[in-house]
This record gives sequence, structure tokens and C-alpha cells, in this order.
Amino acid sequence: DIFPHGVDSLRFQPHPWVEQGPLQLLAVGRFVPKKGFLSLVEALSVMRSPFRMRIVGSGDGQSALQHAINRLDLADRVTLCAPCSHESLPMEYAHAHVVVVPSVIDETGDRDGLPNVVLEAMASGRAIVASDVAAIGSAVIAAVFAGGVACWVGGALWARRVIAANAAIKIEVNLNLAFIV
Repeated sequence: DIFPHGVDSLRFQPHPWVEQGPLQLLAVGRFVPKKGFLSLVEALSVMRSPFRMRIVGSGDGQSALQHAINRLDLADRVTLCAPCSHESLPMEYAHAHVVVVPSVIDETGDRDGLPNVVLEAMASGRAIVASDVAAIGSAVIAAVFAGGVACWVGGALWARRVIAANAAIKIEVNLNLAFIV
């Protein structure tokens, strides 16, 4: 039997968007090359809009990721967070405005299939900025698609708030991927 991906929709539910403070970004996953977190940190170094980024996870790439954050002077805006339990993960989504899934094809050809974070973010009603790698594009509705990055917007109201607040997001990933809200 084949079981498709699924998310516990009782655990991962939409929460009201917190309107105050800087844009809250979230990424979740193992600190391995195929997750694209190093490219994400490079991209955040040129982002002009005020933001706070939480990258939740662990793995062999943690020291390289922390080194990149420090080298790019992002330590006050980008935080590496220890993995949290599946029970507390919904609150991470609740505090985020945008979930970023910067997956890449690594040097060995390894890539994500369809990361659970995509489905959990959708169930949580959060906007997603994601690279179009492997099966991610099959789940992320390409509301905007430019240079290989797709965006799923968690409801028109969210989009109107972002535009009304003039919160322009520019993420340029090292692989010539760009997205602008």
C-alpha cells in the first residue's frame, strides 16, 4: 500500500496573523545541504525589509550555518533553534508570517521529495516561499512564479495586509532564484 503525505489538521490549524513588529520568517528542517539553509542565509543578507528569521532544526551543518549567520552579520535577525517536539511545532507556525522552504539539489544529487513543512505551513494558513525542487511544486500553488521560486499565499487577506503594509520581500537565492511580494 502507498500512503500519501498528510498532516494532522487538528494539530496544525490557522491562527490569527500577528500584525506588529518585523516580518516573522520560519524555516524548519535538518541542517543538511539539500534543505538550502546556507543559500537562505545568503539571501537574507540582502533583504532590506525588517525581519526576524527562525530556523528550527539540527544536523551536521549547524556550525557552518551559524558561521554564515555570524559572517554576514545576521545574528541579531536570524536564530538557529533546537528542534522542537511535534506537539510544539504548530506554535512555531502560529508565530510566523511566512514559511520559507529553500530546498536545493545538493552536490550528490540528493533532494527533498515533499517536505512535511510545506503541508504543515499550508494547514497552518501561512504563506510559503519555496524553491521549485522535486515535488514541492506539486503542492505549492504558484501564485507567483519567477526564476524557480513559488509562493503559496495563505488567503487573500494575508496578501492584502502584506501589500498594504508595503512589506516587500526580496529573496535572492544563490541559484538565481528570486521572489518579490
